[in-house]
Amino acid sequence: MRRFMTSHRFRCTLLAGVLSLGGPACFFDADLPLENDPPACNRSEILTSLIYPDSSVCTLSITDRNDTVLSLSILPCDSPDIDSMQCDSPGAQPWPGTFEFLSTGYGEKQLRLSLDTNRMGHYSGILLLQDADDEAVRIPYSIEKQFFDPFNTYPLSEEIWQPYVTNDSLHIGFDYIDGKIVFSFDSIGNSPAIPLFTGIRSRFSLPSGFRATIDFKLRDEMDEGFEVAFFISSSPDTGRWSGEKAGIVISGVNGRLRFECRSINLQSYSYESNTASGEIGIYRADSTIRYYLHDGNPAVIPKPLTVQFYSPDTPVYVHLKMTVRDLYKKRNCYWNDFSIPEGIINFPPN
Repeated sequence: MRRFMTSHRFRCTLLAGVLSLGGPACFFDADLPLENDPPACNRSEILTSLIYPDSSVCTLSITDRNDTVLSLSILPCDSPDIDSMQCDSPGAQPWPGTFEFLSTGYGEKQLRLSLDTNRMGHYSGILLLQDADDEAVRIPYSIEKQFFDPFNTYPLSEEIWQPYVTNDSLHIGFDYIDGKIVFSFDSIGNSPAIPLFTGIRSRFSLPSGFRATIDFKLRDEMDEGFEVAFFISSSPDTGRWSGEKAGIVISGVNGRLRFECRSINLQSYSYESNTASGEIGIYRADSTIRYYLHDGNPAVIPKPLTVQFYSPDTPVYVHLKMTVRDLYKKRNCYWNDFSIPEGIINFPPN
């Protein structure tokens, strides 16, 4: 439904007789052309960051005195119809969210924008609000949504994480000074050389492509007799032989630290390093797995480690695990700032 503002066809003059009454005289002029009132928005751009489970982006106020209904479309950053300077990141995905007009009519219209609760990513483009006369207002947007657990409280959330061993307070604890989760094994004199392990895995699964990162820090001078792993598995089971696995393993061998990337079909890549802390990441796209390491220096780009094969579209769980070969020395690994900035997460039904 549409109407035109007929006030443009009124002319007002000050007539002598009316002037004495202190007001103008107005008359209707049918020869003046009709004028369309273009849509206008209370925001010139949308820049926002969301943390799971937040899904509401914003509510826009739209004014258009000639139209009760407007159309909304999305222009991706690589569209030939827009100036690339209007977009935040040309390589980002177009926004896959939903929208709802909370109010319509000739007055102010309320438009609510939302994202899928379980979808993480960086979305960039142009919202195009258009009336029936093809006049439009363009609103650039850049929206980031991520799943984030800082690991700064203890115990861990039972809704998100499941320990390998129920109530494993002996080897899973909390560093109250730095605010980090810690896997620890204290030294015990004359202990047998029997491997021990601890760990946690996500209760949610990642059904397709994703990017996941976490910060780690090894205990000073810890350079032998241990393995620390950040990996994915197609099985929620924590057994050694269950599920298809891929991930990063940090180990201490003969006084040296070794970083190894492992995936299915015996794929392996390793190198030695003196990096005892930083950020490690796993990136999955289609049938490939990529790994990277960042030593924490903001001036340095994360180092890509290697690319390996992994079964596509297989739901996977995230695991953190630590293994020690003996208890001759005290060994700790600290974890914090776990993030999934890209991907879909699925929690099991309650």
